[in-house]
Amino acid sequence: MAFVAAISMLTSLLNWGMSLIFSGLLVRALARRNGLHMDYRAAGAAAYLGLGATWALGLSSSAAQLQANAASLPRPLLQITGVIPFAQTIFLWQSLIDRCCSDRHFDVALVAVGALRAEGRNGAVMT
Repeated sequence: MAFVAAISMLTSLLNWGMSLIFSGLLVRALARRNGLHMDYRAAGAAAYLGLGATWALGLSSSAAQLQANAASLPRPLLQITGVIPFAQTIFLWQSLIDRCCSDRHFDVALVAVGALRAEGRNGAVMT
């Protein structure tokens, strides 16, 4: 499950919509593997972590895109804030640290522990 969550969050940095589709297809492909015992429900939940954890800090962040484009800002707001480039929003070093060291890793660990607890003895999934 941690693999699915990590892939979901990494693809969410590019685009939140791509993360939803790609992660869902990844979980579906993993569930079809015969030798892999996993809880499909936990894997599905892990696939949504990208949407809830990193989408606002990614390239598809609408707030960052609006602030980086002078034509999309209302004139009074433009006079107050000016144009704020990506280097000062999503690519700021504090944002990068937030992506790496925040409590989002707790979410990944919680999903992984839940998935391990759902798996019973001999690889049988408890429902």
